[in-house]
Amino acid sequence: MAAALFPYAPADSVDGWLKLCVRYRGDAQALLAAQRTSGAWLAAGFALECCIKAAIMQKERFNRWPGPDTAPDLWTHDLRDLFKRLGID
Repeated sequence: MAAALFPYAPADSVDGWLKLCVRYRGDAQALLAAQRTSGAWLAAGFALECCIKAAIMQKERFNRWPGPDTAPDLWTHDLRDLFKRLGID
């Protein structure tokens, strides 16, 4: 399910999400340097998603990332939905 769309496993800590952000940012930079802009935009979007999920985790004081059965709204790549969960319109 989500694993096919999410090349790196979901993180279980704020630091874990931020490390994923750095990995995706590096992917985006490498793809941009190779002039593969659509891939660069995709990786940049994943980097942003990881930053938002780190912020959600910190704001809601999760001690681990909730599973899809307990918080299915967090298992999305829709940045608008994640921003809403964070309280940003």
